[in-house]
Amino acid sequence: MSKKLLLGYTVVDEDYTKGEAGDITQGAGGVTDITVNKIQVINLNKDPSLHSFQDAASPGQLRVALAQYKRVQGGAHLAADIGIYDPSANPWTMITQKKWNHIENLYGVVTLGDSLYGIDYDGARIVRIAMTGNGYTETGSYTFPGTAGYQSNGVAIAAVDGYLYGLFTTVNNPWIASPQYLNSTVVKLDTGLVPVTGGQVSVGKNAFTLEPFTTVSGTTATTCLYVACIGGKQNFGSHNPDSCLDVVDLSTMTAKTAFKAGAANGTSDQADFRDITFGNDGTAYILTGRYNADFETLSGMLYKTSAADILARAAANQPALLSQAAVPAVSLQNMSGFFWAILYENGAAAANDRLWFARGNDVTVYNPPPGSTQAQPFVSLTPERNLGLANLNSVAPFWEAVPVRRAFRSAPRSLASHSRMARQAREAALAYKAEQAVKE
Repeated sequence: MSKKLLLGYTVVDEDYTKGEAGDITQGAGGVTDITVNKIQVINLNKDPSLHSFQDAASPGQLRVALAQYKRVQGGAHLAADIGIYDPSANPWTMITQKKWNHIENLYGVVTLGDSLYGIDYDGARIVRIAMTGNGYTETGSYTFPGTAGYQSNGVAIAAVDGYLYGLFTTVNNPWIASPQYLNSTVVKLDTGLVPVTGGQVSVGKNAFTLEPFTTVSGTTATTCLYVACIGGKQNFGSHNPDSCLDVVDLSTMTAKTAFKAGAANGTSDQADFRDITFGNDGTAYILTGRYNADFETLSGMLYKTSAADILARAAANQPALLSQAAVPAVSLQNMSGFFWAILYENGAAAANDRLWFARGNDVTVYNPPPGSTQAQPFVSLTPERNLGLANLNSVAPFWEAVPVRRAFRSAPRSLASHSRMARQAREAALAYKAEQAVKE
């Protein structure tokens, strides 16, 4: 039976040994009538992630790439198991099962024409997949050249106006106690995966979002990529003073910083930039937060501002503190869990807009999207009670894109880079607990 799809998710058990996929749908009761459909796909491994896209072989039809990452640290490089599903059925219908030679750890997908493009974290690659006839065959790849003595990783991908944009981080080793991050890089490619001359720009350290948005002022349209940068490793008990929100102007392939974190040991903005999302009306939400010294909880703030204000601050090239320029919308105090992400769902009418907030280990939904810290969600879903297993591992938007109601344009997203941040934080927390147990 067909269903009105809203969000897909994967969850894993308490010990991270197995996973499942499910979805959230809307009922006949309207915007706040939502239902969780668990175990749409079962018997997954310990690190499954979802990536939604529109299928060229069946125009207008939503498809899901469900990837299972298999590489063991220090082990062999193994191609991921990737199932292509039609999520409109209950349970989801598998269309095909694939292994793409150059995809080990899928971090995002976009479509251009008849091709699906995926970015691989482990190999710092972008791969082209032909969707014709539901073949989903790999037809080409690009590898980011990186910096000698460091490893590079592919963390996000976007498609804007016929070009591809890949975001790559550079670090000596992201899994050691004190990794050394260099600036991240945004690369512009054509549909044949050929780098565009002048199409490379540096952004902040340990960047992991690549959010496209077009702002229109009069007759001028400015399309930018908005990049949240952690600023280095995820710390426990402190933030990264180098954390920032960078803005890449796609007309010039130049980057400027709109907002920055507070100084070390300061009194304000002691948090990292973790995510950004936009509504069709230009409303912007920016998520900040840092893990506490207990290695188990995060504190921070979700702020509300506008794309126009962010763009103006970037153009002025005078980075501001977010707390002095935006409205606090949701306060986060000692929240448990490791997966943090925000998604703005544009309804056919503004009254139907929803903000989806993955808050560590629950999914909270607001309608209308929050305008102050007094706003209350209409539902909060926790993995173990509502979604099937103990820990949230990934989410993906399943809702239909609506015609732009106003003079702005946003794009769908993949959020696997948030899963990597969750995994790094979780492993650091487990290491800390083991160390404390030895001391006791």
